[in-house]
Amino acid sequence: MAVHLNIDIKRPSDEVFDYISDVGRAPAWHHAIQEVEKLTGGDNRTGATYRITRQLPGGRVENRVSVTEFEPARVFTIESQPGPRPFAYRFRLEPTRRGTRLALDASRDGLDLERPPTMPPALASALFQRRMAESLRRLKRELELQGSTTTN
Repeated sequence: MAVHLNIDIKRPSDEVFDYISDVGRAPAWHHAIQEVEKLTGGDNRTGATYRITRQLPGGRVENRVSVTEFEPARVFTIESQPGPRPFAYRFRLEPTRRGTRLALDASRDGLDLERPPTMPPALASALFQRRMAESLRRLKRELELQGSTTTN
């Protein structure tokens, strides 16, 4: 299953990138991520590894994820390593006159393990898309709120 979403954020691309590439901040804006623990030393560049705990409809799930792409102010990707309910999130950033256009390509396997047995796959897919869009709206609010407090 894959979801492709875009959102415009009234903040410069480097600020948006710095925020999303700080994986420890994900619980503040991502609908499912509850906890993040960094497993490797150093910065958040390619190869950094984390343990992420997510609350999904079927219960709590832990995944190890790695940063697989890191191009400052342009591209940031995390992918889960083998384990339950694998996923990948690829963020692409493009400067605009008013800030940044953030594109998210989110993919996830194991959908049938996450949805209740009575939920049709099409409904589960729509729910995943809605929740990811909600997460991006939270991210936008968080970043734009931070920007308004630093510019006032």
